[in-house]
Amino acid sequence: MDFILFNLAAEDNLADEATAAPRNREPETMNPFTADDERLRALILHLSARCSDWKIFDVILLDRMLFQSDFLHFRLHGFPITGHAYHRGIRSPAPQTMRRLTRAMIRSGELEITEVSRGDGLHVRFVPTALRDPDLRIFDGQEIAVVERVLWFYRNNWTSNGIADDVTVDGPDLLDLPWELAGPQEEIPYHLALISGPRTGKEPEQPQRLMVPQPEEMIQIAHHTLIVAD
Repeated sequence: MDFILFNLAAEDNLADEATAAPRNREPETMNPFTADDERLRALILHLSARCSDWKIFDVILLDRMLFQSDFLHFRLHGFPITGHAYHRGIRSPAPQTMRRLTRAMIRSGELEITEVSRGDGLHVRFVPTALRDPDLRIFDGQEIAVVERVLWFYRNNWTSNGIADDVTVDGPDLLDLPWELAGPQEEIPYHLALISGPRTGKEPEQPQRLMVPQPEEMIQIAHHTLIVAD
């Protein structure tokens, strides 16, 4: 969402104007997959709940983790988790329908997005908070394992200044999904997940291998998550 976060009352007023209709229309997509709103909503709630204690979590990180989860799952298994199309935003990739879905979730009482000052008097963060538990039974263990892998990576390697400089990653690299190859606001085709792009951050002179949990370990975490949710 390159969240210029919406004021719902103002949006409702604008929706009465004839000029608002084209702006609210969702863009055409080259996405070959069927977008599943229920799955995307569940992942928004799941990631927001899992990051509720993380002080730097915001909508930009949420967007990144949703993108990484869908595209990494496509790279590993041939299809995405939610099937949604993504576009290149100003600061991150984001689902093309994110604005519509989050507005609906706020109205239905599922989600809250709070404006938080960064402390410099100039910038703010928009922090999503889940107001209900997601139904994780709509996902299988393999899908939750990928989401947890992405979540683990960001919780351990993301700082207030972005990705840590000394990160090296075993296995499928979460840093080389080349969303920057799309133009500004352009759709990011899923086949780019099969291309290795440049990493963000610098390699250390003597790389230390980061022990990222492997798929079988993540499936165990996913199994526990699903049991708790059930």
